[in-house]
Amino acid sequence: MRRLNPTSRVWSPSARLRRHLWGALAGLALASLGAGVAVGLSPAPRPATGVTAQQPGVTRLLVEGRPFRVMQLSGLADGDRLDAARVAARIRASVPARIHARAGRVRLVFAADRRATTARVLRLGLGGGSVELAGRRIEALVRASVIAQALRNNCETAALSVLLATTGLRRPQLQLQARIARSGTLDPITVGGRRVWGDPREGFVGRAEGGGVAGGFGVYQRPVAALARREGRSLADLSDHPARDLYARLLQGHAVMVWIGLSDGPYGSWRSPSGRRVVVNFGEHAVVLVGRYENGDLAIINPLEGTRERWGRPRFEAAWALLGHRALSA
Repeated sequence: MRRLNPTSRVWSPSARLRRHLWGALAGLALASLGAGVAVGLSPAPRPATGVTAQQPGVTRLLVEGRPFRVMQLSGLADGDRLDAARVAARIRASVPARIHARAGRVRLVFAADRRATTARVLRLGLGGGSVELAGRRIEALVRASVIAQALRNNCETAALSVLLATTGLRRPQLQLQARIARSGTLDPITVGGRRVWGDPREGFVGRAEGGGVAGGFGVYQRPVAALARREGRSLADLSDHPARDLYARLLQGHAVMVWIGLSDGPYGSWRSPSGRRVVVNFGEHAVVLVGRYENGDLAIINPLEGTRERWGRPRFEAAWALLGHRALSA
C-alpha cells in the first residue's frame, strides 16, 4: 500500500480510513461445517480413483489416496453379490456428509458423495479392494504466517515472503526488497517538459521506505515472479484469468498473491524511461489469498498491518479489478 508524503500527488489514507477499510475484516476463524470427522491426509490436488490390492471381504474407503474407513462386507451380501440397499445404508451410517481433513499444509473440508461412493463399492463386489470416496473439496485453508510490511511501500515483497513460506521457502521481506529489480530513478524527474519515472511492470518504482519528492510507488507481478524464480520457486501467473481460476487454485491448496486497489483512485501518470505512458492507481496494494470457505468467502493475509481477514467474493473481485486482475500463485 502507498503511504506517502502529504505534499505528493500520491494518496495517503489516514489511520481512521485504514481502520474503516481493514479493521472490520480482521480476524480469521476456521468454521465448522456440520457433522464431520477429522482425518490426516497427504497433499493430493486431484483425488485418484480405482482399485488397489484386494483383500476378500473387505473394502477400504480412501479420501484423496489415504485410508479413511474399512468396510467389512459380511452381512452386506445377497447371494453371491452385494446388496445395494445394505451397502448404501452402511455408507450412510459410516461416512459423514462433511469430512474435515488435513493435507500437508492445507486444512480442508471434503464433501462426500455417498450415492456415488455406494456405486463404486458395488462395482468392486464381494472381492473387496480399495476405492476412492466420491466427493470434492469445498473448503481449503493453507497454513501461512502473518507478516506485516516493514516499510511504507513494500507490501509486494512482504506478500511474496508470505507466499514463498507456504511452499516451505523462508525469505525475509527486506532481503527480497533488496533483491527486487528496480525501474527508473528514486524520484520522478522532468525531461523535455514531461514527468519521467519508473515502470512497475519492469521493476520497483520509487522509494520503498517512502520520502523523497513523491514517496515511492511499488511493483507489479512480472518482476515479483522473476525474483521468486531467482529464489528457487516458479510461480503460476494467473493475471487476467477469471476469478474462478484463483478459487480453484485455492481449493487445490495453493496460496495466491493478488494486487488490489484500496480505493477508486486517485490515478497518476508519467512516462517510463523507455517512453511508455504509465498510468497507476495510487491505492495499489498486495495481499495473499490463503483459503476459500464453503460459502465462497476468502481467507486473506494482509501485510498492511499484519492481519488475517475474511472477505466476501464481491468485495475482493471489485478491489482486484482496480489493479488490472494481477495475480501470482504458488
